[in-house]
Amino acid sequence: MAFTRSARLMVLAALTSSQSVAGLRTGRKAAREVVSKDKAEAEADGDYSGGDGSEDGDVCVKNWRDTQKFDCQLYEGAGWCDKTKHFSMGYGWCHMSNKCDNTPIVRGGWALQGAQRWGWGTFKGFTNNKFKYTARQVCAGCGAKCPPTPKKRSLNKIADQCVDYSAPNGQVFRGPSGYSCAAYHHGGFCRLVDGQWKNGPLMQGYGNLKNYKHWAMVGKNRQKIHPLQACCTCGGGCQCPTGWKAPRNSKCVREFEYQGKGYSGCTTVANPQVKGGGAWCAHNAKYKRGGWSRCEKCEAGWQPKANSKCASEFTFKGKKYSGCTTRKANATIAFCALDAVARGNRWEKCEKCGVR
Repeated sequence: MAFTRSARLMVLAALTSSQSVAGLRTGRKAAREVVSKDKAEAEADGDYSGGDGSEDGDVCVKNWRDTQKFDCQLYEGAGWCDKTKHFSMGYGWCHMSNKCDNTPIVRGGWALQGAQRWGWGTFKGFTNNKFKYTARQVCAGCGAKCPPTPKKRSLNKIADQCVDYSAPNGQVFRGPSGYSCAAYHHGGFCRLVDGQWKNGPLMQGYGNLKNYKHWAMVGKNRQKIHPLQACCTCGGGCQCPTGWKAPRNSKCVREFEYQGKGYSGCTTVANPQVKGGGAWCAHNAKYKRGGWSRCEKCEAGWQPKANSKCASEFTFKGKKYSGCTTRKANATIAFCALDAVARGNRWEKCEKCGVR
């Protein structure tokens, strides 16, 4: 059940209002049949869930790649596999069974074209006679009993405190083909050349990254943006994309998995340990009980300028702020204070993040 690389990188096919009710019903029925068939095949391959990693046998080969020329560095870093869940596909993989992350299409979900209508299928789908083995058989981070694979790529430097934009459902942003910012980062899909962001080697021949737009939450609004805007690794992102940010000296990580789903920066998803609710962030890439911090309110879409001397937290008129705020006479301009308590002219203008 092999898929071509071009199919995997296709741009989102939008649902049009001209579809009839009967057509929608037929489409849903066909989608269920495809999902059922894929799940059955995946379970037969041992790639879907369960198993001990030995059905096909571990094969410790050097310079392994799948049919798309994707390697262990990408699979492991993007959360495409999870060796803690019986060697199954991880939260970053675009599962056929749950349409990437259970997000309806009208809310930013994914409907790839052709045979991959609802996802990428299984690891087995990216093998052939030349590329015979799956990531689960070869990559230590995917459960294979093999030595860790040496990293081939130097990762892009991410600006201090930068956070990727999130999808409308609060989870990690994905492009129209299902790739998350973590995939763009660990796969080296973008690179900075002479001050300009260009396609990385794995994206060569597939058009401008600006054409790969998909839905994200920009402040309180849903907006289609591309990876160069959404992802810190590609020069995008923001210190305060959604109105919340991790405390300056917290142990929080940039991206984490909670209950099988991925989140960037802070989330307001219910966590029984966060008494009274509110935004929080995790200390580990895979959430561990007790490993979290409360997030602080910030002005969505604004951040201090590069080399700013502003305090990371400050009090203004009796209220505490983190980063920037527009609580001033001119509410169209955000500012940050140079001291722990804002006073006089001891402040600087903030800048808007890259998304307009």
